[in-house]
Amino acid sequence: MKSQTEKREETLDDETRDRQPRQQPVPSYGEPGQMGPMNTTPEVPGADAPEVSTGNRFATDEPADETDEPAEETDEPEVGEIESENP
Repeated sequence: MKSQTEKREETLDDETRDRQPRQQPVPSYGEPGQMGPMNTTPEVPGADAPEVSTGNRFATDEPADETDEPAEETDEPEVGEIESENP
C-alpha cells in the first residue's frame, strides 16, 4: 500500500516535482497510520491535572478526644446586642 506522500508525488508532473523541495516527515509523527508517541507533553500540573483528594477533615476514624471542653464564657457582649445598640 502506498503512503499519502507517494500518492501525492505521483499526481505531480515532472516539472512541478523538480521545483518542489523534498521534505522529510517529522520523526516524532511518522507516516499516517503508524503509531506515534502516546504523550509528547511533559508531565506538569495544570488545567488538565487530575484532581487530588486531600481527605475530609470532618470524617475521621478516631474517637472524639475525651479532653475536649466547651469554650469559656467571656465578658464581651453578644453580636446581636451590639447591633441593637446602633442608632
